[in-house]
Amino acid sequence: MDPLDVGERVVSGILSNEAYILSHGEFKDEVREAFAEIIDAFPDNQMIDPKRAALEAMRRQATIDAKRVAANIQ
Repeated sequence: MDPLDVGERVVSGILSNEAYILSHGEFKDEVREAFAEIIDAFPDNQMIDPKRAALEAMRRQATIDAKRVAANIQ
């Protein structure tokens, strides 16, 4: 890939406040397959302690809030 094309992609990603800046689209299917394998590795029926579940819900909400704030910083 031409270094100028990569640089333009990186600058565009930074200006758009993207969480991930990826330059080589030809790897998209391979990454999708790897992530599918990761998702499939999670247990299906795992009992979670209610206190831990509440903490995880707060963590997820904090991540959502941080992304929302970051999207408004430009």
